[in-house]
Amino acid sequence: MTGNESLSPLLTPEADRVATCPSQLHRQTFFTDHTLTGSPTFFRCSVWIPPSDSAGRAVGNAPFKPCSPSLFHQSHFGWEQSPPTPKRGFAWTCSSRIPVVAGFFDSKEIPHYKVPTVTTDPIVLSDLLAELALRQLPCGGWAALASSSQPAIEPTCYSALALDSVPVGDLAHAQDFLLRTQNPNGSWPVFPGDDQRGGWITSLVVMALRDLVPAIPARLQGLHWLLNCAGKEANWFWKWKFRTADRHVRFNPDKYGWPWFPDTVSWVVPTSFAILALNQIPCSCGGLEQIPFRVNRGVEMLMDRVCPGGGWNAGNGVVYGVALAPHADDTAIALLALRDRAEDPVVQGSVDYLERTAPALTAPCSLAWAILALAAHRRPIASLRSSLVALPDLSGIEDTSTLALACLAIDYRRALSAFGVTV
Repeated sequence: MTGNESLSPLLTPEADRVATCPSQLHRQTFFTDHTLTGSPTFFRCSVWIPPSDSAGRAVGNAPFKPCSPSLFHQSHFGWEQSPPTPKRGFAWTCSSRIPVVAGFFDSKEIPHYKVPTVTTDPIVLSDLLAELALRQLPCGGWAALASSSQPAIEPTCYSALALDSVPVGDLAHAQDFLLRTQNPNGSWPVFPGDDQRGGWITSLVVMALRDLVPAIPARLQGLHWLLNCAGKEANWFWKWKFRTADRHVRFNPDKYGWPWFPDTVSWVVPTSFAILALNQIPCSCGGLEQIPFRVNRGVEMLMDRVCPGGGWNAGNGVVYGVALAPHADDTAIALLALRDRAEDPVVQGSVDYLERTAPALTAPCSLAWAILALAAHRRPIASLRSSLVALPDLSGIEDTSTLALACLAIDYRRALSAFGVTV
């Protein structure tokens, strides 16, 4: 991350008047673990902060008030490592070291001076990552909701992926939490100690621990569990049932993937996550010889259960003779798993469906998954990212998984790499 990408102040001459703060810009928080240094040039920023009480707490919905503009002489940024302790903050720090910045940035054309537009995505991302780090529980994990204190594996995995390689949050503590919660059979439960048989979340944990050398034995156990877990339609009796007695659901039972939980049938999302996790293994040896077979069978299952018009529903494309409508989330996750089949007409038709549907999405979770999938298939996403960062009060999202997914979508290149998707 360079200085220009992280923080882009407004270049104006010292005598220029202060820019008026637009009413629709939101407070943003910027965290940096560096010190700004450089040769002298004038900078001016108009900063607005919320009123607070005597204890320093923001006061309700009271209007923001302007503070004096800061003028300092740091340009042509060079970076020097100097980690501060991240904290919430609302005020502008007028010094060469800026651990926390929160304010409004304006951009405009001035006669004889071209004022560059501040790139908001990195600033919004920093704000969201800061909020995500603040939600980490003492045990190292994250709860499903901001208001909860019960750790859950899914939000912990997304949060660990989002906070990887950034200077906030305690990633090592999160990884230790995941290692401590593994079941004896190699799987992971949805909640610590919840189900000793494990479930679909095992795929996410295997990906969240991908770069941790001490986690290799635990990951191998998780991979073996995934290889031994299959949709119930893989059993001969269930194959016979779906071919003879139960014909209401149209699919080929020979093409199976992974269930949400053992002893249930295959579904789109757990199958897609399992494919992503298994595809990250560089070789199929040491007891992992079944990886190519299971991945191919899972891909066949996804192809078999696509909706007639493209995209995926949660499970099947046709039920009781009626074509089901695709879901954006399920489609996006399936497309991530099918990145290597991008030339297949079924995949292309599903990408087209998602590209048509994504601009109308307003749910942050759905929009985030759509951005990741379309980026993986090299479709334009600039307008979708703009829509995501423009959503009101993103950092106030109650659902922690959604908050982490928004971070991953904004930083989509690193997120795709974490999911093992090559663009």
